[in-house]
Amino acid sequence: MRFLMRRRFRLLTIIDLFTRECLDIVVGQSPKGQDAQEALTTICTLSG
Repeated sequence: MRFLMRRRFRLLTIIDLFTRECLDIVVGQSPKGQDAQEALTTICTLSG
């Protein structure tokens, strides 16, 4: 995907396959594994 400034960005979507609910979307030019780990930790903390 490209934005107005013609910079590429990526979306990391975390979806619950059972409920088909989008739990989180991480947006950045190059999301790292640490970003995914932080998102999953946040989801686990909030949902139990």
